[in-house]
Amino acid sequence: MNYCSALGVHRRLHGLEVEIVTATEPMEIRDDGSVHCRNVFSGHEGVIEDVDTVVYATPRRVEDRLAHALADLSPVLIGDCLAPRNLAIAIHEGHRVGNTL
Repeated sequence: MNYCSALGVHRRLHGLEVEIVTATEPMEIRDDGSVHCRNVFSGHEGVIEDVDTVVYATPRRVEDRLAHALADLSPVLIGDCLAPRNLAIAIHEGHRVGNTL
């Protein structure tokens, strides 16, 4: 997400008193509403209590399984199939490829 868009999103989330926990990897999401987690930098483990919702943003990675399955057709790879990037780049690549058809 670009910086300008993130400002508005964060303003709304903080206005709603949403607690944002960064640099933390969930280890176990428990039925009692607690999340056992670990800081990705220090390795410190802890538990966050009374969790309503968990949104876990994973590192970006190439998603190209379909391209391999269609290799005989020589597909043109764009977006996250080519390399993880932001949405604007994927849209631009799709537009460019569409114009060449």
